[in-house]
Amino acid sequence: MKYIYNVTFHIEQEVFPQWQSWIEQHFDRLLKESEFLQIRLLQIHTEHVQSKAFSVQYEADTKQAITHFQSALEEKYRRELFLQFGEKVLTFATLLTIEKEVKK
Repeated sequence: MKYIYNVTFHIEQEVFPQWQSWIEQHFDRLLKESEFLQIRLLQIHTEHVQSKAFSVQYEADTKQAITHFQSALEEKYRRELFLQFGEKVLTFATLLTIEKEVKK
């Protein structure tokens, strides 16, 4: 079974370029520090012109990899995000499992 820890980001336009740089650095560091297999960045298309929305999906083979991230690393990354952007970048997280995949 594959686990995906999905973090949704809502970013105000004025800090979007800085957030893009921050998230790219975050990926490299996190892959080194965590047990995640891969990270996906997906844009969420909305009608809101004052902000952008993205989903970051962290994929793991075990639930323990997700738990390790949540207990050992997540607070550090959330604190860095808040110190740099305050409430101009808002997030929420969801744990997902891949139950079935159908491919052509």
